[in-house]
Amino acid sequence: MLGGLLLRLLLTTALCPGLVGTVLVQNLHLCEGYVGPDGRYHPGFYCPRLTDPAGHRYCCHPSPHALKSCCSQLALEALTGVNLSSLAGPGLLR
Repeated sequence: MLGGLLLRLLLTTALCPGLVGTVLVQNLHLCEGYVGPDGRYHPGFYCPRLTDPAGHRYCCHPSPHALKSCCSQLALEALTGVNLSSLAGPGLLR
């Protein structure tokens, strides 16, 4: 019973990340695959793409009705309301 509830919570969080309301700092450079507003599947990609400026290193998804794209740190901070400079960096991997 508890396992089923945990599984549903994990699935909801994975499928609807906007419900959580926080920024996942695990990999801000990866735009995972998703279904766009037109119903088509768009494969994932890393930022920046070859066609993006070098400063557009972060994945932004401005709204559920817009496609994901690479953006600057300032644009990501404006969208999420989180100051990335104030976050602690990941620890050293051992």
